[in-house]
Amino acid sequence: MNLNPTPKPTFGNIDIQEEVERLIDRDGFYVILIRPIMQMRCLCWNEQTKEARSDCQTCFGTGYLLKFERHKCRDFRTTDNFIAKSLQQFATGTLLEPAQYFYLKKQSNISSNMFIVIAEWDGLNPIKESMEAFEVNIVDKHRGKGGKLEYYRVGAKSRPDITNRLQRAPIKNLQVIDK
Repeated sequence: MNLNPTPKPTFGNIDIQEEVERLIDRDGFYVILIRPIMQMRCLCWNEQTKEARSDCQTCFGTGYLLKFERHKCRDFRTTDNFIAKSLQQFATGTLLEPAQYFYLKKQSNISSNMFIVIAEWDGLNPIKESMEAFEVNIVDKHRGKGGKLEYYRVGAKSRPDITNRLQRAPIKNLQVIDK
């Protein structure tokens, strides 16, 4: 008979990072993160106008060469009845636009200049016809005790134009982050 049973963990003892990672590993799905390589300009970059070609198949209008990474995540789509909205700034003012939220592990190191692509997979190869692209516009860094980064919650808007380009473009050197 054990007279000193192990106490049940309380909320203060839960490792949120570990729990989020476990949830993503168990119930998540793979996405492609498209990360601009900020040190490498695309050939379409115009130094005089400081602009990239918006129709460029190499950089998708970012002006930088792109790196493709496969990460595992969870998603959450907002609805018109849900308060969580994505703010879009236009010349005429601010518009609330429904967003899709993604939960990613801290290793993703995601930022607002990136794209997330949902795809079905054939092994390590994304199936192009199934792709749906989103532009990251909100990055919430969730921090825990001592300011330690635990995970990301990312808001993103649909980008059908990027989806169309991806379905026509070769995806080279896909780096697998989560196996």
